[in-house]
Amino acid sequence: MVYLSLGSSGDTWVTDRVLNTLHEMGLTSIVSSAGRYTHTPQDNCFIADYLPGVQAARLARFMVGNGGSASAYQSFATGTPLIGIPSNMDQYLTMEGVEQCGAGIMLRAGRLKAAQLRKTMQQVWVDPVYRQRAELLAAEMKALDSRTEFRKFIDSVV
Repeated sequence: MVYLSLGSSGDTWVTDRVLNTLHEMGLTSIVSSAGRYTHTPQDNCFIADYLPGVQAARLARFMVGNGGSASAYQSFATGTPLIGIPSNMDQYLTMEGVEQCGAGIMLRAGRLKAAQLRKTMQQVWVDPVYRQRAELLAAEMKALDSRTEFRKFIDSVV
């Protein structure tokens, strides 16, 4: 299963391209559309306006998102690799970090081609390194005491 959540910004044609590719590959998908995607789902596809992202990511072999911080944190929290398709600058910056960690791959929305998307999905599906790196990030996040770290940050600023 693949979890697709492209958020509330960006072009919906990207959702069409991703869903068509997933369908052609015979992959089951769950889609959180943010109320922006109203097309009739194809076989092996469930679409809802909103889904509990962390639970959906936990079920998925990999995620396809816009690459923003919300999709990256869902990926990191669950150890699920992320294919990010950003269209906004903050999403590009976030996906650069995801790629540097080896937990995902960025594809540029403005240049997205079906063949490239298919190849990337196959790569993330079969190469265990992406999941291993994402799981490492999940373990690091789990070990981090955010309350203590936040207090340290405030103390350093004040």
